[in-house]
Amino acid sequence: MRISTDGSSVSLRRQEEGLRAARQAMARRLLAAALMAMLLWLALALALARPAAAHDELISSTPENGAVLDTPPTEVTLKFSANVMDIGATTQVLDGEGTDWAAGAPVLSGSQVSIPLRDGMPDGDYQLGWRVVSSDGHPIEGTLKFTVAAASPAASSAAGSTSEAAGQEEGPSNLGLFVALGAGALAIAAGLAAFVISKRGGGTDARG
Repeated sequence: MRISTDGSSVSLRRQEEGLRAARQAMARRLLAAALMAMLLWLALALALARPAAAHDELISSTPENGAVLDTPPTEVTLKFSANVMDIGATTQVLDGEGTDWAAGAPVLSGSQVSIPLRDGMPDGDYQLGWRVVSSDGHPIEGTLKFTVAAASPAASSAAGSTSEAAGQEEGPSNLGLFVALGAGALAIAAGLAAFVISKRGGGTDARG
């Protein structure tokens, strides 16, 4: 009877050890699957965010955004970060009364867009609104302001400080949100798997 009891105890411990090893292996597989899912999710998020970041940008303008000019300009020139497409470009140069002083359609040449202006522009504030098609096929748009001659410092300050600040009027990229959510989900999955491993391992030891 003593030998039989000892044999049963050894057999039971081996079964429990085998069960514990199987559960830990399953938990490790679940953790590996969770990690892989999170990595794939982050890769997808980056792929979705990349097109928004690829749009061309307005890098400079003549006159600059917020400039105060002694004489009316004959044209406004926009310079982009890459060649814009020669389709769908629209511009208008409005004074305070809403009169458009653009002399014709914008002229596109590579990464540069020129807007000819009519003669006789009076003193005052002007706003240029532009819309072009980025080299990746997406439309981008924005505004910039300048003042001719009799402009107060307050008007100049309200117009803006740099041409970059008057660039595209598009929403910010969601890349940061994607990454933050992915990192949080990854941390939760790793913590859950670690908890399962420790909890099940501890429970089996207690029974042994």
